[in-house]
Parts: sequence; structure tokens; C-alpha cells
Amino acid sequence: MITRADKKQRTKESLTAFLPAGFEEMVADLLFSTPVKFKVVPPRSTKLGDFRASFNGEKHQITINGDLNKYAFLITTLHEFAHLQTFNEFRSSVKPHGEEWKRTFRKLLVPAIDFFSKLGSTESSYFFTSQKSRNFVLEPFKESSCRVVSFLGKRF
Repeated sequence: MITRADKKQRTKESLTAFLPAGFEEMVADLLFSTPVKFKVVPPRSTKLGDFRASFNGEKHQITINGDLNKYAFLITTLHEFAHLQTFNEFRSSVKPHGEEWKRTFRKLLVPAIDFFSKLGSTESSYFFTSQKSRNFVLEPFKESSCRVVSFLGKRF
């Protein structure tokens, strides 16, 4: 019989191809904390990822383009999980990128930012510069934290 721990381990192993090293556990925890259908899909020219709320008793669905670099895959995954968590808390009563979503996205981003800032290596600088070049901009926000200023050209 396959246990939940076995399923989670298999999930982490399959995520290694898509995520920066060290983030498999974080994303697997997100996947196992909420019923969601998570799909890596062929590239779409109009979006990097997508969240669809459940319908007729189905699970929520998150899709992420499979051609993204590992850092963009991580950020996009966290972006879509922020939509899922915001929907679960507020349903459709809030804007898709409103204050409630921004707060949730920041909460999901902080561990990623902290992890890479502690590396102090070229890996860390690649994370920040590659995201900035993809229109993902961070700026300092309070002590030992930061906030998302813009993502994919949209200002927050």
C-alpha cells in the first residue's frame, strides 16, 4: 500500500526537474495541504500559470508552463497558490490581485527570499536579477523583509 509519505516523496522527486534545489519540500507541502490538481503544461504565450477554482465538487486546478526556468517556475507556482489560498479564504468577494492576494503572495514569497538571501552566492544574485529582468521587482519592506513592487508589468 502506498502511504501519504511515499506519495509526497514521489512528488518531491518529480518537482526537482522544475524547481531550484531546496524548494521541493516547500512546494510539496503546499500541494499536500490543500486538495488541488497541479499540472505542468505545454507553454502558453498568454500566461505563465493559471488557477481555476473548483467546480461541481472537483478539486481546484493550478497549471504552470513547463518551459519556465526553475526560478520563474517557483515564483509562478507561489503566485498561483496565493490565488488558491485567497479564494479559499474569501471566495470571489475580493479582486484577483487585490490587497488580500498581495498579502498572501508576500507570505508565500518570504521563505523563498530568505532562503536565497542566506545563500550569499551567485545562485542568490541570479535569483534576484533573473526575476527583475522578467519584470519581477522586489524592494526592501520593513526589517529583514521585502515586498513585491511589480510582477509581469503590473504594479502593486
